[in-house]
Amino acid sequence: MQQAKRQDVSELLILKTTTIKSIAKRCGASLKTVYNVKATMSDSIYLKHRKGAGRPMKMSKNNKISLAAKLRKNPRVSVRRIASEFQVTQGLDISRESIRRTIKSMGLSKKVPIRGPGITPRMRKYVSIGPRNTGIFTGTR
Repeated sequence: MQQAKRQDVSELLILKTTTIKSIAKRCGASLKTVYNVKATMSDSIYLKHRKGAGRPMKMSKNNKISLAAKLRKNPRVSVRRIASEFQVTQGLDISRESIRRTIKSMGLSKKVPIRGPGITPRMRKYVSIGPRNTGIFTGTR
């Protein structure tokens, strides 16, 4: 709804036949909306989303992809080492906390089992051994 109003306002502003007040009345939009659309259109004809005024992100999409690749290659690598590698290879000074937060947001965990489940020869009779050794007891005596 709001986007449709903004589109109508932009079309009337392009024509340049009426005043701003009459455009606001005709489209049912506020004067503030008309002035905002006019300011947005001063840069280009198209209405587009302006970049926010917040702090830019350190980790770009490509950096996140390379971080995931590093973690897949060596899941036991420390966050401190990853931060130093980003500093050396890409010249980015990313804090350990930012990297830890990014890893968490990607749904990855740095917890890696050191060894598999301890299966004794006696337990081997009851455990399903296959491509996915989960250690789940499947059989009975």
